[in-house]
Amino acid sequence: ENIFGIYLTRPTYAWMALWMAVTNRAVLRKRHLTYYTPQEGDSIGSIGVGGTDLSLEQLLCDQAFLYLFEPDALPKTETDFFPDTSAEEAQKELLARGYSWNQIERRDQTRRTLMPPQDQQPSTIGLDAWQVVCVGVPQLVPSMSVVLRGNLIDSLRGRIKVQSSLPDRGYLIS
Repeated sequence: ENIFGIYLTRPTYAWMALWMAVTNRAVLRKRHLTYYTPQEGDSIGSIGVGGTDLSLEQLLCDQAFLYLFEPDALPKTETDFFPDTSAEEAQKELLARGYSWNQIERRDQTRRTLMPPQDQQPSTIGLDAWQVVCVGVPQLVPSMSVVLRGNLIDSLRGRIKVQSSLPDRGYLIS
């Protein structure tokens, strides 16, 4: 997951993108959240939030944006590291394809990341069960933009399970 690119959710996990969009990232980090897969007859699932004493009102944004893309309009898949490629194997494969380690500034911090070669053709790389990254794409225009706010976001608060501790590494629960 250490590729400098644009991350997208695979279509079957669009429900997870909804939760990523509406959670307040100013106060919640990725590891505060557990995602619960939608059950039959549901399409958005729920989340668990742990390791914080914030109120339900503080956990979600007032407004969120979802950008939807037609999968066929995206660059072709270069490689798919899911389901059984370890992070170390994925890094070795990308280095063999001409990617290199570089330092970038992100959120006022210097981070080490794998950068694509200068001549990288636009492509999509599958990272895991739920996300892909587009690399070498100068501009990615969504097919549709959705703004979420008001009563819709308020109704999602009833799907949040407050947990006493941070979730473990298994943040996706079926």
